Amino acid sequence: MAQTKLKPVVLDIITDDDIEDIKHMMHHREVRMKKIERWTHQTYDQGALLSQLDLAVLLNISEMTTGQYVREYESLYARPLPTRGNVQLIGGGQTHKREIITLYVQGYLVPTICQRTNHSQESVERYIRDFESVKLLATKFDDVDTISRIIRLSPSVVKQYLDLVPLDS
Repeated sequence: MAQTKLKPVVLDIITDDDIEDIKHMMHHREVRMKKIERWTHQTYDQGALLSQLDLAVLLNISEMTTGQYVREYESLYARPLPTRGNVQLIGGGQTHKREIITLYVQGYLVPTICQRTNHSQESVERYIRDFESVKLLATKFDDVDTISRIIRLSPSVVKQYLDLVPLDS
């Protein structure tokens, strides 16, 4: 994080909608998730990203609580928020292979996959390249460990990709 290039952005900290939501006694959890959605998209649209720590500071809550809100939002709406962790694929357990490769196998082009998943072109192309490598090597080798050593991916990652190979390939 110390070497991350910082970029100033303009955020709507409070909007008329926020005031209306508070007036109508909307639960603070919903109000916060709406703010997280708004701020992450505003930041992304300006060519920058907010981390969960950034969001925690803006909301004056813990990073753990922010993470819960982000996961809840993504679960409710079945789409990832453009946070630093999601877009740059950092953080524990961060992977969107299934979603990206499913779209790829369905015939979607890289720009569409990037837009639908809030991932950079570089990340999407890396997922596709790794998937195609595993798929090709699986036709030559039955052993996950062998494939893993050849393409320098962990055996668990190779297994994840193998699970995504369509049966008719």
